[in-house]
Amino acid sequence: MNWFEIEYDKSLNNEELFSKAKSGCEESKNLLFQNNIPFIRKVAKRWKAKGISLDVEELISIGGIALLKTYNAYDPESGYKFTTLLGKALTWTFANEVKKVSQLKFNKYPTFSMDDHTGEKETSLHDIVGHEVEMESSKYIDVDLDKLLLRFQKIATEQEKVVLYKTYVENVSLTDLAKEWGKTRALTSLIHRRCIDKLRRMNNIV
Repeated sequence: MNWFEIEYDKSLNNEELFSKAKSGCEESKNLLFQNNIPFIRKVAKRWKAKGISLDVEELISIGGIALLKTYNAYDPESGYKFTTLLGKALTWTFANEVKKVSQLKFNKYPTFSMDDHTGEKETSLHDIVGHEVEMESSKYIDVDLDKLLLRFQKIATEQEKVVLYKTYVENVSLTDLAKEWGKTRALTSLIHRRCIDKLRRMNNIV
């Protein structure tokens, strides 16, 4: 099924289709699901316009889960329209999926202490260069580290590449890296800070 070719039929009523579907009419259920795809597509495009990394087609597919949950949970006696509940379900489902994607990216890059590798103030490259985005009453850390690091490789100095790789891939502390290089901890920390500043600027962080 091509999600982008389905058009909304104004002559159909969600609540009437829902009532018939719950009475056992399979055709009404199919029409209800199909006629709400354009609504899901509209919401998906709105989320994509905010800059999240998921494709519109992926969001529409994920929106199908929200549609099914709405169908199972909807109560006509509640006074709410079917699309109102669907809209809330889409917001929750999309926000939850974005968090999952962000967490996967987070897990690819080890945590690292900005003070010392044995310190208590551990954070991650994801959180350091990402920025919190509020969308549809939900918040998540927005950064595509894979793309950002590829861009960084093109403009970084060799020292900066080594520092970033050692600290966030090999999980080496700045203190140990300074000893390995035969440089001072302060100089190594300065190069590390320069890396982070570049990444933040590239990710539009002021």
